[in-house]
Amino acid sequence: MSDDDLFSYAKRIRFNDMTQKDASELRAGVREVMDLMRDGQWHDREEIIQAAKGSEGLRRMRELRKRGFSVEKQRKPETRSWSYRLIKK
Repeated sequence: MSDDDLFSYAKRIRFNDMTQKDASELRAGVREVMDLMRDGQWHDREEIIQAAKGSEGLRRMRELRKRGFSVEKQRKPETRSWSYRLIKK
């Protein structure tokens, strides 16, 4: 994701004071989530948040979708929780 894309995204979510450091951390978060998800296994919300090193883990995963990756989700039996996995194309 280019800096222009990141800064446009920041404006859209009303994060108008984004710095280069913020942009770098966002890119790092997406990279960390990608490293976790690329194994094709199911991962729950907590694992994804931990990989992104913050509460923005699921948002970083949605960014992967925006970049063209397919992410499948399934509800865990008898819970209100979901698991996610990256589908290889």
